[in-house]
Amino acid sequence: MSQLLPHQQRVIVEAQELETKMKALLDFMHNPKFMEVDVAERGRLHEQSHHMGMYLNVLKDRIANFNKTEQQAVADAARKGFNDRG
Repeated sequence: MSQLLPHQQRVIVEAQELETKMKALLDFMHNPKFMEVDVAERGRLHEQSHHMGMYLNVLKDRIANFNKTEQQAVADAARKGFNDRG
């Protein structure tokens, strides 16, 4: 892979930080102390972990595509958009 651009380096750091936070949240959710949390708050934490996972997937997809040419990335995005329309 070629040298990363500054914004690409920031995306990698962001993904690493998010992964650390998500692991801490999931660890807490698997701890018996989690059941002491109000049921509504537990629901919000489950929702938060879901969205964190989705966000992390987007960051990982971006990172995986850093080495593609811009033209390849645009073509892939277009194909993905057409496939998502079902």
